[in-house]
Amino acid sequence: MSVSFTDESEDAMRGKGYLVEPSEIGKVYYPSEGVDADEVIRIMYERKPWLEAFRVEGLRPYVAKRKGPGIMEREEFVALAREFYDVPRADGESYAEYFGAMSLDFCTRIERCADDQKGSKARRASADFLGFVENMWREGDAWTEQLLKTGILPVIYRNEAAWRMLGKVASEDFKEYLDSL
Repeated sequence: MSVSFTDESEDAMRGKGYLVEPSEIGKVYYPSEGVDADEVIRIMYERKPWLEAFRVEGLRPYVAKRKGPGIMEREEFVALAREFYDVPRADGESYAEYFGAMSLDFCTRIERCADDQKGSKARRASADFLGFVENMWREGDAWTEQLLKTGILPVIYRNEAAWRMLGKVASEDFKEYLDSL
């Protein structure tokens, strides 16, 4: 999370929907919605030869817990895949074949970029794809979840680098789901 400073009063910030917590170097204001906060929020000033910055610990964006299948259908995810990943679906190709092939392609990319520097374009694209997979689970309907179980996750599971990366980028509730399979 980013840090900034303000000259506004505590009442003014509360009026804008912010909560306030004391820290070692002053008050921390953060949005009252969309944030998970630990009991202790810390702001630290870091000075390195290449960077001077504040770092925040104890605040992170809130990720909604899955309460069961969502409402998005497989066709909607195909449209998203076409739009963001430029993966066409062949005539007569089943959804399992389509997403299985797409997953295999991304697993190959993940293997190739496993030794790339953290934050590289290839690693970010791979993490984005794995986030797309988690979103299929979080927002997809029951048919989409079945597609994940039979067509996508088995492909990722068989690829050690992809499975390891999924474990790093997945939310806690998605990890629990994966452990239950």
